[in-house]
Amino acid sequence: QAIGVMFIGLLPSLREALSLVAVYAILGVSFTGFTFPIEAMPRGVQVFQHLFPTRYYFKIYVAEALNGAPISYSLIYFAVLAAFMLLPFLTYMRLRDAVMKPNNASTVK
Repeated sequence: QAIGVMFIGLLPSLREALSLVAVYAILGVSFTGFTFPIEAMPRGVQVFQHLFPTRYYFKIYVAEALNGAPISYSLIYFAVLAAFMLLPFLTYMRLRDAVMKPNNASTVK
């Protein structure tokens, strides 16, 4: 959801933002290891796994639920998930201006 809010803040129209978020979400399923192992992907494609927060959620799930690892093993993944939650704040000014001046929403800088 944080990625969606960030895209809404970055793109000029809600329609474009939601379309891009849909593509991002669909790619997220493939690039996180849910459907195809990351290790089996070409090296050039493996780089993209870091752009999706679901990858880190999946790593936490596998480590703790399936392998029984202690929570301390996953602290770095929790930190990365927290960083993803901070991304919408990069677009705070644009979102604030769009809310404060709804008639000028299409011309927000």
